[in-house]
Amino acid sequence: MADPNINKLLESLRKNPTDLEIFKNLEQYCLFSSEWEKLSQVYSVRSQAIEKSSPEESAELYFKQGECFEKRLANHVEALECYEKSYRLSPDKKEYFDSLISISEGIENWEKVWEILLDKVSRVKVKSDKSSICVRMAVIYQEQ
Repeated sequence: MADPNINKLLESLRKNPTDLEIFKNLEQYCLFSSEWEKLSQVYSVRSQAIEKSSPEESAELYFKQGECFEKRLANHVEALECYEKSYRLSPDKKEYFDSLISISEGIENWEKVWEILLDKVSRVKVKSDKSSICVRMAVIYQEQ
């Protein structure tokens, strides 16, 4: 059963998701009490609320939510969705791309791997980087 204090703070955050103090306190409380499901909700509420005004911070929170799903809750489908949101908001951040590709490959979602690699190759400016992505795509195509 979830800690009632967490539920009260989460309700406060839902009413005012841009309140940084409530968010930080709730995040710390969930971390210290190992309330991973609630922590993922905290990240979700805040990231959705600031997505338009602060896409970089929102991307970071979606990424943290993905890590929570992947590493603490073993929910790879939810993790993939969060990693994809973080990548879409901040496609140049290598960590977001790498985690999205890694989990997609891990759950053998080759369609998603292909989609992300196509997106990445369209964004890359350096020819050698484009080449390595294309080689990776060719290998995946041949193996699948």
